[in-house]
Amino acid sequence: MTDDKLLISIITPYRDSRRFLPGLVATLQAQTCAQWECLLVDHASIDDGAALVAALTVTDSRFRHLREPDSRPFPALPRNRALVDARGELICFLDADDLWHPEKLERQLAFHRAGGLELSVTAY
Repeated sequence: MTDDKLLISIITPYRDSRRFLPGLVATLQAQTCAQWECLLVDHASIDDGAALVAALTVTDSRFRHLREPDSRPFPALPRNRALVDARGELICFLDADDLWHPEKLERQLAFHRAGGLELSVTAY
């Protein structure tokens, strides 16, 4: 895959996280690396976050909306659901209440490539 076509799949499960979603969207839209998709997985929410995500997917095709109906409190459920539909060569996990520096993806991708790595992990 060439550099300009590299796609990163960002997996974000959310449950009743409506208040965090605008910040999450802004932090992703500000990324200097634009070759990404974000799979937002509704994990049995009862707030109106799903409506916000549905509207977002109409205006920015990099965001995709999935649902995990199993409401058991296991974070692996929505993450595994998204892994099935991820199109990216690389996978990133981003929690709904976290924000990224605008160059996060660009810097991590450069580090990843420079080392010829198959896996790279960052901390806070």
